[in-house]
Amino acid sequence: MSEKVVENIFVVMLVLIIFCFLSPFIQKIIYNAQISGAESSVYGSIDSIRILYIKESSKEKISLPLTVEYTKESYRIFSGNKEYEVDLEFEGQKPISGKIILGSDNEVSVVDLKYGGLICNKSLNGNVKCVRNSI
Repeated sequence: MSEKVVENIFVVMLVLIIFCFLSPFIQKIIYNAQISGAESSVYGSIDSIRILYIKESSKEKISLPLTVEYTKESYRIFSGNKEYEVDLEFEGQKPISGKIILGSDNEVSVVDLKYGGLICNKSLNGNVKCVRNSI
């Protein structure tokens, strides 16, 4: 083998070794970005529901508690036990399943809201937490 080939093999091996060491850090950065994006989408969905409530409650169409159930194809809106046909404008990515509940004290809970491989929840007084869906 010529010296040039040996040098090229050495450089390639060095790059691969560096990549092996950096790969877990790169994966963590990507995962954290996905989590952050999903959390932002949840807050966007919450804001959309609050805006919907403000618009529709002024027309006396809906009242609290307000529940929005998401499916892969669409969503369903309930005020109490009654389902309403109103448009919900989205900010961010639309969830593929789960629900958001706007409570009587304007408190919000998020139950199993799914975005791709992530699932997000929020208790009444807590922050949104998203984790990788293990199913």
